[in-house]
Amino acid sequence: AQGAYLTELVFFGKIYGRSAEGLPSLGVAPELARALQEEADRTPGATEPAPSIACPRALPVGDVLPIDFGPTPVAGWASVDEIRGSVGPRTSAGGVATDARVSVRGFTGTQTGGSAINELGLPAGVSADSLWVGSFDGHEDALALRAEIEVSGLAAGLYQVELFASRDGDDAGNGRLTRYAIDARTHDLEVSDNRARAARFEDVAPDADGTVRIGVAVSPAGRARFAYAGSLRVTRMR
Repeated sequence: AQGAYLTELVFFGKIYGRSAEGLPSLGVAPELARALQEEADRTPGATEPAPSIACPRALPVGDVLPIDFGPTPVAGWASVDEIRGSVGPRTSAGGVATDARVSVRGFTGTQTGGSAINELGLPAGVSADSLWVGSFDGHEDALALRAEIEVSGLAAGLYQVELFASRDGDDAGNGRLTRYAIDARTHDLEVSDNRARAARFEDVAPDADGTVRIGVAVSPAGRARFAYAGSLRVTRMR
């Protein structure tokens, strides 16, 4: 893919006499694309910028981006298996290639101790694992920690954002009350032995850059030491 992309960039520069800088990253990561564009420009020596020809690939109305957080990969789901990093661009559940990317930061660890059985129709591998953020030193220390999920590359519109997580046991009575936040809106989800509950945000609009940011932290309404993100489903409503 890298060699093919570099060849395409060189052809572009020779045929059109324009710099490859700023062209879409097709099949390679954006950071690598920029490096290959600089390398390709050395051959034709063109410096005049190319016109903007990027074609946005939007999630169709009614389609879904399914994302799984945790170390167990599941077919058909974008897998975010590390406590920081990024995956994408992602293909939708309907098989449509989109510009959507998913990034996470601030998580403390991963776990596979959730329920593999659920009432929401999620695959066992999606339901049982998750990323978590928190502190073994107690609720007060955990309150100072916050993780973030970022979904970028979304077209203007309104989306439904649904989050699920499960972890066996109630942590010796402390519970696992997790608070998700999008802008000023919050939703608390008790993750302990969860098989049927999800946090759902309706009518979520991406910012001007096409990004939705979701905060993940222990809820101040409980005594939890740990908060969890197990799965995310982003549905474009209109």
